[in-house]
Amino acid sequence: MAKPATIYVLLDDRVPTPAWILDDFVDTGWDIGTDEARIDRKIISGVGPARSIDHVFSVWRQDIPIASTVTLGAIRPEQLEVEPSSILESMYGVVVTDLRESQL
Repeated sequence: MAKPATIYVLLDDRVPTPAWILDDFVDTGWDIGTDEARIDRKIISGVGPARSIDHVFSVWRQDIPIASTVTLGAIRPEQLEVEPSSILESMYGVVVTDLRESQL
């Protein structure tokens, strides 16, 4: 991070929470949903808000008060020997915002 920041990690609720998240982040209590919009290669879409949420992600937060390097970890400690299309979970998402002075 080039300056103070807040990092949010969006973690698929189907994944056991990794130790690096538990050690360095705080669960905000917020959830977001994703719409994969695909069943057997056909596009399926709901009409209207919250009509087609396929999976829920918990939002975790870490405040970085000074410019520094941040390293995020793996979802699982082991390497999976399966086809990627057979995995029924998502990699995490990352959102970074400026850390407001009121949060320091």
